[in-house]
Amino acid sequence: MSNKKKSFGLRQSSPRIKKILSAVNKKFKKQTHNLFRDFAKSYLESFTSLDIDAFGAEAIVGVVEQHWVFAEELKAKKSSVNVYNPTIKIHGWNGARTIIQIVTDDMPFLVDSVSAELSRQNLEVDIVVHPVMRVQRDKTGRITKLLDKNTLEKRGKLESFMFFQITEQPCSELGNLKNNIEKCIYDVRSAFEDKESMRAAMAKLINELSVQTRGGTKKNS
Repeated sequence: MSNKKKSFGLRQSSPRIKKILSAVNKKFKKQTHNLFRDFAKSYLESFTSLDIDAFGAEAIVGVVEQHWVFAEELKAKKSSVNVYNPTIKIHGWNGARTIIQIVTDDMPFLVDSVSAELSRQNLEVDIVVHPVMRVQRDKTGRITKLLDKNTLEKRGKLESFMFFQITEQPCSELGNLKNNIEKCIYDVRSAFEDKESMRAAMAKLINELSVQTRGGTKKNS
């Protein structure tokens, strides 16, 4: 697997971002424009200038739009994975690469776990981008508001929007790749949600061992 570039992000006032957001302005209807624009701003902050140059403005708009479309609605405690080879007809851009986009609750070790899964399959990763946003959704799971992720308010929840670009894979393999990534994220979620019960079990075990040790000491005295 190739070395992944560190992402220092771009300022929203940079010429590159302004050009991309100008394209975003022309893309969406008024009722979703502001929300998508906020999403695009947060998303693009995680890209490096090298990433932007490698894609080009039109392709970046396509990347952001594609992630937004399938992430806009998500049920609680669910993840969504999209794996595709971009084409002009379907995605508005193309490139000899396979794209993996993920949205899920933010949890520790997500990027490391997915990267390890890709490495296990001997897939070379070119670009990794990992925007984290505080998202507020309605009862149907649809995004209604994007909040400051550093806010002290407890509204909404942190969600991970992961982007991986890998060496182009045959279309016949994309389904298996998606299934393996979904299983990987499921395992991460299971471990994360089980941590409290694991801590309780460990505390109980330590207490039992402590009692047994004290009991053994008494017998030997």
